[in-house]
Amino acid sequence: MYFAGVYERISGLSVFCSFEEVVEWCRERGIVTACADGEATTDYTDLDWTKPIALMLGPESTGFTTEELTHADRSVKISMQGLAESLNVSVAAGILLFEAARQRTAKVPQ
Repeated sequence: MYFAGVYERISGLSVFCSFEEVVEWCRERGIVTACADGEATTDYTDLDWTKPIALMLGPESTGFTTEELTHADRSVKISMQGLAESLNVSVAAGILLFEAARQRTAKVPQ
């Protein structure tokens, strides 16, 4: 199952049957979909996180399928250093959400 709904801060949670339904729901609302993918060519810091974006994180064991990645608008990677091949999904989420917050804070006039 795929879940969405936090973006609009509604009290209910929308439940979708497929990845494609989630992507379509976002597109209908002008929300860009961005998948975290270790094989992506775009670094996560190069994405404009100040726009409405739905961050999509796949399963730790397999990641997204090729078909799912083709449905999404963007794919971003967190470049790895040393011997580590990937991050725990919660750590990856924290890094990506921190970058979104950093960019959005920097864009706000002081």
